[in-house]
Amino acid sequence: KAMQLDLTGLEIHHQIYGARHPGSAIFLNALAENNRRLENWSVSMAYYEALISIPREKIGEDNWMLGLVLFDLGNLHTQIGDYRQAEHLEEEALKITLNALGKSHPEYAMIISGLGRLAQLQGNLDKADSLFQESLQVRIKTLGKRHPYYPGGLSELASVYLDKNQPNTAYPLLTEALAAQINLEGPRHSSVAMTLQQMALCKLLEAQYAAAIS
Repeated sequence: KAMQLDLTGLEIHHQIYGARHPGSAIFLNALAENNRRLENWSVSMAYYEALISIPREKIGEDNWMLGLVLFDLGNLHTQIGDYRQAEHLEEEALKITLNALGKSHPEYAMIISGLGRLAQLQGNLDKADSLFQESLQVRIKTLGKRHPYYPGGLSELASVYLDKNQPNTAYPLLTEALAAQINLEGPRHSSVAMTLQQMALCKLLEAQYAAAIS
C-alpha cells in the first residue's frame, strides 16, 4: 500500500510540475528503496536512474542528496554482482559527499564503508581493511560508541580479518561488538545472533571446536 501511495503522489506531482521537477525525488527515492528491499532489482534500478536523470543544475552538483542517491544505486549494483558499475557510482558519490559535507560526517563514513564492502567482495582485503578502519573512526567521532553503527563497524572490520584467516584479530572486535549490541538492542536482537555466529567461526578457524559448539 505504501508503494501505491508513492506512485499516486508521483503521478500527481508530475501532472502539476512535470516529470523532471526536483520535487519528484522524494517519491522516486521511496519507490526505488521499497522495490530494492523486495528484490525487484530492475524496477528499483529504473527509479534510481530516473532520480539521477533529474537535471543536476536544478539540485546542484554538490548536493549531498545526489551523492546519497548515487550511493544507493551503487549498492543496488553491488547486490546484483555488477561490482565495476557499483564502484564507479560509489566513487562519484564519495566525491560529491566530500565536497558537500567533508570527511567528518556520517554520510562520508557510510560511503567509504560501502567501498570497503566492494573491495572485500573483490578480494582486495587490505583496501577493505583500511576503508573499514577509517569508516569506524569517523563514526566514533561523529556518532559515538552508543550508536548502532559502532558495533556494525566493528563487525564489518572483523569480517575482513576472518577473510584474512586472522581470527585472533577478529575475535576481540567481535567481543566488543557483542557487548555494544546487547547494551543497545538487547540480547535477542538478530545482530547479536550474527555476531555470535562470527565468534563461533573464529573458534573454528582456531581449531577450538568445542568452544565453537558450546
